[in-house]
Amino acid sequence: MARRVPHRQRLLLAATALAMAAVLAVPAAAQPSPDGLQRALAAGMGLHPSSGGRLEAGPAIRQFIAAGYVDRRPTRRMDYTDYRVLKRPFQFLGQRLLVIEEEYMTQYIGCCVSEGSGAILRLSGDRSELTAFAAANKCRVSVDQPDIRARLAELGLGREPGEFARLSCRERDING
Repeated sequence: MARRVPHRQRLLLAATALAMAAVLAVPAAAQPSPDGLQRALAAGMGLHPSSGGRLEAGPAIRQFIAAGYVDRRPTRRMDYTDYRVLKRPFQFLGQRLLVIEEEYMTQYIGCCVSEGSGAILRLSGDRSELTAFAAANKCRVSVDQPDIRARLAELGLGREPGEFARLSCRERDING
């Protein structure tokens, strides 16, 4: 004997099915292209044209989430910084992007927050695009420092081979 589903439950099931279908049926055109993602991340690491302060990387990170490159929740949050490890290869400024960093304060936990964003990159070949971007946007690039490898290990990327750089585009980097 078949069980009868009450009308209200049928409506709820139908609404849930429609909502899931709408989410799963996002057209490919709505997904940002790799070039669009690269432009968005570069813009989020840049300087505000009128104030000269840092822009927010949040909108760019949300695009990376929508495109499936990073998870919605940060891989790890340490001090004031969210670290998002990329789930698949992505080229940024001519290098392989491994981690996106976003530093911000939601509540005071001690000294010292320097709002802005950054990235950890595996270096390969020509670095001119990276260095030009850093100079134009008052960012700092550090190459193969022990703290970069330590951070990669904390994020589960300790066995990643190669030479690495950290691109830091935070408030403290503006004044050198």
